[in-house]
Formats: sequence, C-alpha cells, structure tokens
Amino acid sequence: MSEDYEKNLESVASARPVGAALQAASQGRLIIDVARLDEGGEDFNGEIPIDQLDLDPDDLLFRPRSGLRYKLRVTLLDGILFASGRAEEDFECTCVRCAEDFPWTACDDEVEISIENAAADSFIDLTDSLRECIILSFPSNPLCREDCKGLCQHCGKNLNKEACECAQDGDGRWGALDGLEME
Repeated sequence: MSEDYEKNLESVASARPVGAALQAASQGRLIIDVARLDEGGEDFNGEIPIDQLDLDPDDLLFRPRSGLRYKLRVTLLDGILFASGRAEEDFECTCVRCAEDFPWTACDDEVEISIENAAADSFIDLTDSLRECIILSFPSNPLCREDCKGLCQHCGKNLNKEACECAQDGDGRWGALDGLEME
C-alpha cells in the first residue's frame, strides 16, 4: 500500500463515522471497518468515482462515463467478510463491426466477494474487487446491436447507414477454393 493511502486510511479511521462504511472524500474508495460492521451484516449503496477505478478513459473499446454504482450486503462470518449484490457502470463503447460509438452499461447482478482472515480490527477495501467484477462483465466483442452489418470490405461504408455499390461476390474467404477441381 502507498504511504499516502495508509495516511488517508488512518485519518478516516480516526474520524469514526457511524456504520461500517468508510468512503474517504479524498480517496472515494469503499472501505469497510470490520469492527463497526453490524453482527447481522449491513447494506451499502453508493458510487465510486471514475478516477479511483484505474480504467483507461482513452481505451479503444470501453471508455468509462460514470462512476461504479454498487448495492451490496456485507456480512462477517467466522473471520470471512462476504459481500454480495449488484454493481454497474456506464461506458461508451466502439462496435467491433462498424466502428461506431454507442452507450453501454456494464452490470453484474451477482457480485460475490469473499475475503478471508478479516480481523475484527481491520479495514477492508472492496474497491478493486468491485472493479474486477465490472471488467469481467465486458463482452469480448462489443456490438452496437445484434444485427450490425458492419463495414463494406471494399469501400468501407457503414452498411447500417447506407448500401454500397460494390459487387457482393459472396464470401471471398472461400475464393481460393473455387479453382479446385473435385474428382
């Protein structure tokens, strides 16, 4: 952990807000004070700012447009901290077929985080775990819509917006096989 992060955590811990959630104004991270966690668990709702999530705003496919919103139930059982619930974040994506930008919301309705050895006097930062839940929800090939027609292979026109005049000879990937003679 960085020295600044530890100093901030100490200053937040000394403030001792009501409840177990500590969201430092300067850090914006979701930190759980295990000692203050209710015996039956607690519900946490909030938003982690974009700058705390280490997501590249200039990424080619997924550019964050909002903070990470969460709604969690956090409990401590036999030294293990459990967090379950929902996390979501808004992104601007680039379609892999037509290269157009489109809005998309990454959503994980089944967030399940467990942290072992959560001592009663410790502070647990759930920010990075929530970030990973969002990243795991990214599609491998983002599409603006299921039936995206993409770009013309010859002239580069967006086929979702206009038809092109190029000759459509079928699937050119099989062209090399057309010359083969079969016996």
